[in-house]
Amino acid sequence: MAAMGWTYYAPYQADVQQAFQHVRREVEEAGGYEQVFRQLAEMPAEEYDDDLMASVEGGTGTIYDLLDVEVFPTEVLLAYFGTEHPTRQQAEKTFARGAIWDQIPRDTGYYAVLYDHGIPTEILFAGMTGD
Repeated sequence: MAAMGWTYYAPYQADVQQAFQHVRREVEEAGGYEQVFRQLAEMPAEEYDDDLMASVEGGTGTIYDLLDVEVFPTEVLLAYFGTEHPTRQQAEKTFARGAIWDQIPRDTGYYAVLYDHGIPTEILFAGMTGD
């Protein structure tokens, strides 16, 4: 599987780490990761084979692959969103254009607080994971 870029949105809360963990749980509950991870959880380790292990080494290509995220660097926010206080609409357009993906290293996740009329409303999580 190739590295995959992903975005998730969560309602704003002051504790970004808590919002991040909430999104990870939602992805897990929705099955937003490959079936092979469910297989691993259900079988004893001594039954793992080389093919099964090779299929999980690359990760899921979702937020589920990361244990933490960093705040988007200010220079990236300014260069790609034009502001340190982007809106959801700006975020969606920026990621749809695609150039910002070059600013996110593999196996890294970032977050940015999104605003509506100057009020924080959501947290954007974006990253690049998978192999």
